[in-house]
Amino acid sequence: MSSKKFWTVSPDPEQPVTPQLQRIMKTGYYKFGVFLDYDCTVSKLYLSENSARRFINASFNWLVWSKYKYTIEAENLNLNVDTEMTWAHSETFSDRIILYDLYKINYSWPLNGTLAGHWTPKEGISFNLTQYKYSRRKDLRGIVYRAAIVVNNIPTKNLEEELVKPENRDLDSMATYNYKGFLLMQQMYNFSKTILHTNNFGYVVEDGKPVGLVHMMKYGEADVSISALKLNHHRIDMSDHCPVATWELRVCGLFRHPQITESFSVLLQPFKPTLWLGCGLIWFLTMVALRFISFFESQYLVEDNLQGRSNIELEGAWTWSDTLVIIMGAIGQQGSTMDSKWITGRIVFLNTHILALMTNIYYSAFIVSSLLSARPQSIRNTRDLIDSSLGFGAEDISYSRPYFELNTDPLVRELYHKKMAPPHTAYFSREMGLQKVLNEPFVFHTEAINVYSDIERMFTDRAKCDLTEILIFPVEKCYPFVPRTSPLKELLTYGYRRAVESGLVSHMNRHWRPTKPVCSVKTEFRRVDTNTILFAIWLLGAGILMSAFILVLEILLQSRFTTRCKKQNIKTVTLAVPQNEI
Repeated sequence: MSSKKFWTVSPDPEQPVTPQLQRIMKTGYYKFGVFLDYDCTVSKLYLSENSARRFINASFNWLVWSKYKYTIEAENLNLNVDTEMTWAHSETFSDRIILYDLYKINYSWPLNGTLAGHWTPKEGISFNLTQYKYSRRKDLRGIVYRAAIVVNNIPTKNLEEELVKPENRDLDSMATYNYKGFLLMQQMYNFSKTILHTNNFGYVVEDGKPVGLVHMMKYGEADVSISALKLNHHRIDMSDHCPVATWELRVCGLFRHPQITESFSVLLQPFKPTLWLGCGLIWFLTMVALRFISFFESQYLVEDNLQGRSNIELEGAWTWSDTLVIIMGAIGQQGSTMDSKWITGRIVFLNTHILALMTNIYYSAFIVSSLLSARPQSIRNTRDLIDSSLGFGAEDISYSRPYFELNTDPLVRELYHKKMAPPHTAYFSREMGLQKVLNEPFVFHTEAINVYSDIERMFTDRAKCDLTEILIFPVEKCYPFVPRTSPLKELLTYGYRRAVESGLVSHMNRHWRPTKPVCSVKTEFRRVDTNTILFAIWLLGAGILMSAFILVLEILLQSRFTTRCKKQNIKTVTLAVPQNEI
């Protein structure tokens, strides 16, 4: 008592059990010690009352003292496999106290009494049971438990046979995987089972009324769940769980990522806007320099010819359009027929062509590498998916509807109303969903490992390379569930934890969790689609049309000018003839 680690509970026959005490007695996360003198009549009534309420569970370490060994009355106590009860009685003609560990496999089964040790005033306590409790009690002697499982996509007739067939692993990975793990528990503890199946995990809880597997747990229709469930406050309020994750639920959206067709941005991507602006400014300054050099050069040559110092054929100064043609010829690496007689002009020409050469090298290298490199991934999260033109649908399975229709996340709600709510079709079978992914710009939301084998069979190598996964919901751990105050909670927790630590779960994962289909054509050369360079084609077409329009306009103007000149010449001749005659 002084250490505050051991409590005594003394009953008052005149007072009923308070609600607070009843809540403490039912739960399994408090640890109390109860010392009881069984030879006292009131204590017998107290023990009988706790037995009737089934409070003799793992929450309490019971130490029952008596002058006699446990009797037939103890056989009627409601003990179970998780009971912590030590029966102590004095040995005849000796001061030694004999200790027995008492439990039952089930409330209605015979009492198991194991000699735990003894105590004497001189030697103290000698306790023989050094093994963990559930290691000692792992033989459940074939007791039959009702086990509930959620099954989808596989036949329910002869369900135990269907759950172990290799071909059904891909049809319902979660059910077959968890059943295999449950079989490990069955072998470890030597119990039998009667399988109860449903197609609903019990995710939807309306007005406090659960359905599916959670309903079975709450109302005691099943003793344990084979299927693992996600944790949420509804389920925790109605049942209990073993704190060992036996399944990792990874539900994602599968789609073939569309190729980005923004050819305009592809052609402008090599340089940043500031660099493009800098290049344009340099070309403009070069044009200005050439224009002024040409002007002064032409003026100088005119003076030399007038003074007889030069016989060079005179050419007019370059216009702005002439300098523009020179710059465009340098950028396009086509050159120009124009030339400068001055060293200054030739230096500007040389620098112009060197700058154009360096710009083209860097620009062309980036364009080629960007077109032949892996396709950029522009859809990385839920927001990108909502803003894209891809269709969206989920697998027609029980947990898909609550995922979207009852979700409070604003992004998920927006995704549902934009791409899933009527008039859209929201749910598809697995085969239909994969066909839409293969043939259409479509996102199919499903548990990825269930469809990897179908993708290997249905998709081409090129389609596998395009396959992309996006997580709309985070990966969640799932746990086996049991009814509240179930004596199997700690037993199964210990068993599943042993399976995890010994590597059995890792071995199962290698068989039940296939990897994503491998893209086998990544090393091949990529083809450049027309859409990628469509802007350049448009630019060429616009240039052709513009040049044709200017050509037609020039022909019309030239024709009109020629006609006007002929009329003027005719008038001049007509007027000149009478004067000659006179």
